[in-house]
Amino acid sequence: MSFRRHPHLALGLALWGLAVSPASPKTHDAAQESKGPSWRFVGKPGFTEWSAYSPSLSLDRSAPDLAFVDGSNRNRVTMRRFDGNTWVTVGGASLSDGPGQWVSLALSGLTPYVAYLDATYGNRLAVKKFNGKAWVSVGRPLVTRLPASSSSMALEGSTPYVAYRDKDGGKKAVVIRYMGGQWISVGKGEISEGAVNDLSLALQGNIPVVAYVDATRGNRVTVKRFNGISWETVGKAGFSAGVAGYTALAFQGEVPYVAYFDGTRGGRVTVSRWNGRAWVPVGKPGFSAGEIRCVSLAFNGETPYVAFSDEAQGDRGTVMRFNGRAWVTVGKAGFTEGEARGITLAFDGSVPLVAFADGAHEDKATVMRFE
Repeated sequence: MSFRRHPHLALGLALWGLAVSPASPKTHDAAQESKGPSWRFVGKPGFTEWSAYSPSLSLDRSAPDLAFVDGSNRNRVTMRRFDGNTWVTVGGASLSDGPGQWVSLALSGLTPYVAYLDATYGNRLAVKKFNGKAWVSVGRPLVTRLPASSSSMALEGSTPYVAYRDKDGGKKAVVIRYMGGQWISVGKGEISEGAVNDLSLALQGNIPVVAYVDATRGNRVTVKRFNGISWETVGKAGFSAGVAGYTALAFQGEVPYVAYFDGTRGGRVTVSRWNGRAWVPVGKPGFSAGEIRCVSLAFNGETPYVAFSDEAQGDRGTVMRFNGRAWVTVGKAGFTEGEARGITLAFDGSVPLVAFADGAHEDKATVMRFE
């Protein structure tokens, strides 16, 4: 099976009247005595008033943007942007009506989109965008008519796609997109044979591709792509060696990669890529020091990076990259001050940034960059 090449999707976010210096964001040393490149705070650590769960990070013009579940606002969804000195709220204290979960932030040109599940409406899916003045619904206020979970969003230009688990439909995977003023199914309804977990959606041009933990295959990883008519499996269904979790899907050019918790390797992280014939490990399977609690995958050019919280480091955050032969640590292993819950990874040019709920600061939001 081949994947055709596609133009790079431009990501950005308007600054909506906030004056932001074109220079790199103000940072503070995570370790004041360190010399050379190290992990440094973007703004102050634990910058939210209270806990910040389900963080989703993206960047525009070197300005990091973070959407999260805001414990200081009855667990509603909030988005903040770093203005060069501090983190400021975008579009009011909350964009959801009620408590949120499974937050997913993406940017179309200069417009941010956020997908989330809203507990006020029985965990039904909602998608909103910021129009420069306020957060407005993309289509109808509630995208799904029934409860959902494990959602993931990606954009093709200004067209949002969302993958989610249909909780009242056998917990199977569903993919929808917004087109012609309405939300429509991609393909014919549910795309999985049975129940799924830990969905991760990415786009190859306008082709949606989904990775998930497949209950019908012993909770192993399955990847599917839409061929324009129907959903087809990429390689073998349930290709991972054993039980998997925390799937994260990303593309390098036309090649899909998946990072996941590998149950056959003590819950350590494994990354696999599709070589056109089969899924093959990238470097050593299970290369983290200990069991992971979550994982995020992103690329700097052709180089894959993963960020994860590592039990061997007290559930602190670690970032590693593949150098063509082996996975090597970026900076210090376990560089966060405390546990790094829900760690998410993004790039400012070639500079990696991570965001997480910071166990050293009462699970408030912290963002760090390596420079």
